[in-house]
Amino acid sequence: TFTATTAQTNLAAADTVTNMINTDGQNTTFTLTGGEKLTLTGSTFSLKGTDDDALTVAMTGAATGLILAEATLGTVTITGSTATTTVDVTAADTHTFTLNGSAADLGGLEVSATTTFSGAMGATYGLSTVNVDTGTVATFSEGVTAVTITLTGDAIFKKEASATTIALV
Repeated sequence: TFTATTAQTNLAAADTVTNMINTDGQNTTFTLTGGEKLTLTGSTFSLKGTDDDALTVAMTGAATGLILAEATLGTVTITGSTATTTVDVTAADTHTFTLNGSAADLGGLEVSATTTFSGAMGATYGLSTVNVDTGTVATFSEGVTAVTITLTGDAIFKKEASATTIALV
């Protein structure tokens, strides 16, 4: 649970937490750095913003990322600062987060479980990559913008999908 407007973790190695929630009556930005992945195993959610308390996760540094094994709830925004800062979605859930690069063509999304996304992907700044893995269906309720969208699985785009390359493999 966050109790300040900013927080930071510098991962020296891959790590795991249950979940993160913002309930303190103010918006919070959590900066994740260190070139490793933080896995959120969840109990009923992985990331959550509540009662108009937004939670922003800023991933900085090459290869830094999140692995979300449960749904995201409420107002959650995630940004990536390099082409290799990624969010990996590993369980079949519904996610409310939006994902953007901190500038154009940065950040990525890896979908390895059948998932519905209600937030836009790359709306402010387009992402570097969106990958939907074999045997997976990703449903995007809002727009998706990336340099490369790779589908070894299936995707349903309910609004616009924009990419320089869309690879159907």
